[in-house]
Amino acid sequence: MLVIRKEQLLAMGKAQEERFIRELVQYARDDFSEETNQLSDGDIDAIARQAISKSQGYGMTERADIYRYFNFMLIYGLKFDEDLPWAKEILNTSQERIGTIKMLELHEMAISLGN
Repeated sequence: MLVIRKEQLLAMGKAQEERFIRELVQYARDDFSEETNQLSDGDIDAIARQAISKSQGYGMTERADIYRYFNFMLIYGLKFDEDLPWAKEILNTSQERIGTIKMLELHEMAISLGN
């Protein structure tokens, strides 16, 4: 019987998170080159980690939603969730609303404002 210790599970989770962060860094380089051309990979790594942490704080657990949140940070700034009243309102709605709905509402609002 195979037994996986708690420490091993944590290590596997950490490895997946690190892989996801590397994906986000590469994604930023590929799709947001203009926004990231003055940033080091370490800078983008830090932004990616912040995006993961902040988006999870708003109830987002799906990778696609975290990518979208990361997009908003790159486009509107690292504190868009505090600086943009409409974003703040959407993100701070009930935790019962899933992250995907919040991200769709953010996207729709940004489009309607012409941003």
